[in-house]
Amino acid sequence: MGRPLQRPSAYSVKDRLRQTAMELCAGHGIDNVSVRDIVRGARTTQPMLYYYFGSKDKLCLNIFRETIEGFFAGAEAVMKTEKRLALKLEELFCFYESFFASNPGAARFILQGFLSPRHGRDFKTAVKNAEVSHLKNLDHMLKHHEEKGDLKRGRAEVLKSLVDGVFLHFMFKSKKTTQPPLTGSLAGSLAEVICKGACALAMSALLLAAAPVLAEENAQPARPWALESCLFRALQTNPSMQSAREGLKAAKGQNQMALSEFVPRVNWNTVYIKNDKTSLGSLAAAIPGLRPSMSSEDYYLSSLSVDQTLFSWRMAPLRRTMKANTKLASLKLAAAENDLTLNVKKAFYTSLYAKQLLLISQAAEAVAKENLETSQALYKEGKVSTFDVSRASVRHVNAKTAAISARNTLTVSLEALRLLLSLPSGEALDIEGDFPETPKETPLADELNSALARRPELGLAKAAEELQVSAKELARAGFLPTVFAGFSYAWEGIDFAPGSGNDYRSWTAKAGISIPLFDGFFSIGRFKAQKAGLAQAKEQSRAASDGVVMEVRQYYYSLANTRESLQAQKENVETAAENLRIAQERYKMGLLSLLDLKDAELSNIEARTQQVKALYDYNIAFTSLERATGLPAAAAN
Repeated sequence: MGRPLQRPSAYSVKDRLRQTAMELCAGHGIDNVSVRDIVRGARTTQPMLYYYFGSKDKLCLNIFRETIEGFFAGAEAVMKTEKRLALKLEELFCFYESFFASNPGAARFILQGFLSPRHGRDFKTAVKNAEVSHLKNLDHMLKHHEEKGDLKRGRAEVLKSLVDGVFLHFMFKSKKTTQPPLTGSLAGSLAEVICKGACALAMSALLLAAAPVLAEENAQPARPWALESCLFRALQTNPSMQSAREGLKAAKGQNQMALSEFVPRVNWNTVYIKNDKTSLGSLAAAIPGLRPSMSSEDYYLSSLSVDQTLFSWRMAPLRRTMKANTKLASLKLAAAENDLTLNVKKAFYTSLYAKQLLLISQAAEAVAKENLETSQALYKEGKVSTFDVSRASVRHVNAKTAAISARNTLTVSLEALRLLLSLPSGEALDIEGDFPETPKETPLADELNSALARRPELGLAKAAEELQVSAKELARAGFLPTVFAGFSYAWEGIDFAPGSGNDYRSWTAKAGISIPLFDGFFSIGRFKAQKAGLAQAKEQSRAASDGVVMEVRQYYYSLANTRESLQAQKENVETAAENLRIAQERYKMGLLSLLDLKDAELSNIEARTQQVKALYDYNIAFTSLERATGLPAAAAN
């Protein structure tokens, strides 16, 4: 086997991506630079960026960490030398300038990162540990020179602040290309001034020299949706939740209707009556104190009545119906919350899976394309057969097809998520997050008990059964008597308002019992229908319980299977990564062909693809089991 053809090192692509990203982000701000801008400037493709760094955010964080670590390592090397403090500070100041001069754009990139609302927290976290170590080394150096007598006692903290100021000066000055370089004599003079304790003079010079020009912040793009944000919005705006909430309001309104059986009915009636003649005719004027209805051609007849049912066989079942209606509406709301939570999580995880699969498939397509081009070049030189070219071509087509499929899946899943979130069609939608690996080792018996206690569907079936019991009792009340009482007060007058001298007043009190004798078989038919409905509700309750048990068992075993598959895929990814590392080492030694190296890269990508699929399956099974056991909505009430 001949020595493989030379090709650009993978690290050169990484270096181009890092350098381009630093320059663009330093000039325009991290949040205003896209992946497309970076790969175009680095003369590569988006899949290669995703392959080496995973995302733009991880690329920027990688640049920042390496820049900061390189700076602190160089400063530490200077501080550990055995020289006078003035000479050491001189070398340190020269290192500050040379570091930023050899890393153009680093200073502005660091500032842009700290100013970014999206990346500032990550940058500060990344620099924290390294900065603590750097300050400890600086303290140790200053205390060491205090003991040697190079530095006056009590000046260490002041000097440390001045050194930080010098660092900021060179950091800001590195953005100005017109500034002359710092010569050794100038650095030495500055170091001598600081060591002699002219703190005020040095601070004034540093403040005048350090004139930072910060980039103006532009409007930031909308942040991608996290799972928690999706769930919060869906529970607030989804039509199914709105409908369930309105159903609860309707149940409360129906309860108020049922209260009419327990409170008195109060009525006011006023009637205006006009006759062509009075009932007594011309005699009415001669007889004083007559009722207006007998003595006047027009008058008002008013009455105020109060009626109350004292006892009815309908009262007890009505109270139970009111309670069951409210419970039924609350359980429907809980069931709607569970269903919506499951659907949102499935849509989110499907979109996340499609997004990660798209990145991996794009990287696989790029590797397969490079493999095909290399095979074709080697074939022209007579170093590989047509079979190798054909195999590379098939792999490239398969990788391209997988990328197209992943892109379509992502589009469809995002549209499904948009519908659940009730987002307008014109609004951009993107998601962010990772697949959680939440452990769940609960025994099956505990999961079944939780489901039987929590599932809203079981509560709904029980509430429907209670409603049928109440309906049966209400139907039976149609055969039983009702006790009632009432009182009415009436008056007649020629004026609309009572109180005139011609008013005639009267009152009536009543009490009685109403016994239904025959209503045309209506009550008999209603009783039979409600009795059959109760039997049907009991059977539906049993069927719902059996269905819940079956559903819990199904998703419990599915979760167990996906857990084992996930563990196996983790080991597979580790094995594929190790194989790729060995292949790269053998390729560098000339013991492996480029095609074999590309095969190892494709195998590594395929292993990552299977791992993402296993993570997706595990989370879908986990979410489905949560839904089967009645979470997140607790329906016990």
